[in-house]
Amino acid sequence: MTRYVIKVQEDRSYSEFCLVSGEEASIWSLDPETGSTERLYQVDRSVAVEGLPPGQEDTDPDDCGDWETSGIIDVTSLFEPDDCSTLLLANAQSHSVRWPNDPDVQADLVQGGQIFFLCKE
Repeated sequence: MTRYVIKVQEDRSYSEFCLVSGEEASIWSLDPETGSTERLYQVDRSVAVEGLPPGQEDTDPDDCGDWETSGIIDVTSLFEPDDCSTLLLANAQSHSVRWPNDPDVQADLVQGGQIFFLCKE
């Protein structure tokens, strides 16, 4: 019998989770059979801000929950990584990343975002 685990992502536009917990957005694993939950990943804006390309900045760094994941796909079985029990393809909506010094880019691209792999050991 196949056992299913649900991946859940937090979105502050739906709830005020960040105002209550003080925690940035996360991706969770939920086992519907047991009801157990596990935080798999959590947004760490301090690390991401240091690596932004030139001209971009987090215009509201104290706005908790302003970055969120918006799509997750479990690709573990496609890659069978040795060091990952779970491998997700995900993306982030970095709502407060802007190009404040270049109005043409700002108008065209609006917000920052990334596509990335997440590896849970």
